[in-house]
Amino acid sequence: MDRAISPGYETNIARREATRVLRWGAEAIRERGVFRIALAGGADLRPLLAAIAEESQHTQAAFDRWHVFWCEERHVPPYHLDSCYRMAEQALLGRVPVLPENLHRIRAEHRDPHEAARSYELLLRRTFSMSPGELPRFDAVVVGNSSQGTVIRLTGAVLSVAHHVLSWGDASPLPALPSLAGVRL
Repeated sequence: MDRAISPGYETNIARREATRVLRWGAEAIRERGVFRIALAGGADLRPLLAAIAEESQHTQAAFDRWHVFWCEERHVPPYHLDSCYRMAEQALLGRVPVLPENLHRIRAEHRDPHEAARSYELLLRRTFSMSPGELPRFDAVVVGNSSQGTVIRLTGAVLSVAHHVLSWGDASPLPALPSLAGVRL
């Protein structure tokens, strides 16, 4: 028997999950004064990020307390068509009042992707006040499941999750995602 999926199915799921992310943000801000969210994925996150922007109109989200990080980026300038940053900016960040200084993007326009990754690790160490060997603790990591063409990616060596992981897209189990190999939950 074939199963039909209604046209609004993905939109309804995106809205539900957006509400969940907004709730996580409010909880983190209430408990710690800041919400640190990391994005792992490109265009596959667009429906979810757009839904966060839309659903936030019904809440009093404190976007000035949000800090947004990227777990991966393509080796392109920030406004290139393939940039994960550009997609997030169009779908969410350009539509909500996250402070520019709270957007912690990977400087993938650097001609050496290894140097860009090293610079980003230093940014994370400063932002999270980490000692050598210590890992950052995000409040949430939103994971997309079609990470193709990415050359700069955080791995378990520098990525640790504090509270929530939302896998968006297909039903791949989290340990199989290359961008989260070795993550401690």
